[in-house]
Amino acid sequence: MLSIAIRFTSYWLWRLTLFNYHQYLEALKVGITTTATSLTSLSPIPVTITFNHSVTGFDASKLIIGNGTARNFTGSGTTYNVDIIPTSIGNVTIDIHQGVATDFLGYINPAATQLIVNFQRPNDIASIKYYPLTYGSDNSIIINGSEGQNAVIYSLSGQILKSILLTSNKEIVSFAKGFYLVKIGDIASKILVK
Repeated sequence: MLSIAIRFTSYWLWRLTLFNYHQYLEALKVGITTTATSLTSLSPIPVTITFNHSVTGFDASKLIIGNGTARNFTGSGTTYNVDIIPTSIGNVTIDIHQGVATDFLGYINPAATQLIVNFQRPNDIASIKYYPLTYGSDNSIIINGSEGQNAVIYSLSGQILKSILLTSNKEIVSFAKGFYLVKIGDIASKILVK
């Protein structure tokens, strides 16, 4: 009887220790990242999924992908990698819903913050046939579009420099000399400010 009591007590002490250990651990988290810029012509788009605890049950089928497909899924434990092939130009989104992976005590993951990458084919980025851009004499970019459209100006590395809601058919924005990329709707144009 004493042996049984000791085993029973040891079991519940072990369970309580694990429970208390998990209380001191940081809650299970998941993040989605990419080395691609927010506006990219890169295909495939490399994506990394990172959990702060080792998990099981996570695979490519748990990814919710908008405007793309998953290829070359690898990984285990805390880190997973996948290539996303864009289907068409525009936003590519990657989501991970709550409860698709569990840690060693059975706790489930929360939903991840959505990853959004705007994909443009190189020929689309070079195109200016729908929204021609001209250069002002005072280092100004003249943007021709339609009232209510949103124009986004990027550095060539993909960093957003300015976002403008067009209030008329023509907006004038001053920038230092250099190369920029202006995107209106699904059309993006490379420009040079001389």
